[in-house]
Amino acid sequence: MAREAEIGPLDESLKRGQPAWRPHPPRFGSTLRIHWRHARGARLALLIDCRTDLAERMRGLHPEIPDNDKRREIGLDLRLPLPEAAITHLAAMVLGYHLERRL
Repeated sequence: MAREAEIGPLDESLKRGQPAWRPHPPRFGSTLRIHWRHARGARLALLIDCRTDLAERMRGLHPEIPDNDKRREIGLDLRLPLPEAAITHLAAMVLGYHLERRL
């Protein structure tokens, strides 16, 4: 995914106990996290920085993902096929966020 978007190497870590990815060059992009809780069952959340407009933009670009709070969380129902194109698009937007803002 990062290779396709020409983002470069990613740092992978745990933030708040959740898998997180961030581009290795500083100030290149933002962090993308994945969150799952047993209490939520078959729902997976993609978390992005709430200081960005990315969730709101994703809502307009990918209305096929109705579970979007327009602030920081995009929810996926794991019982349905994953919207791979939308997830790839979100990852490219998040991981290259600061680069996009400079253009």
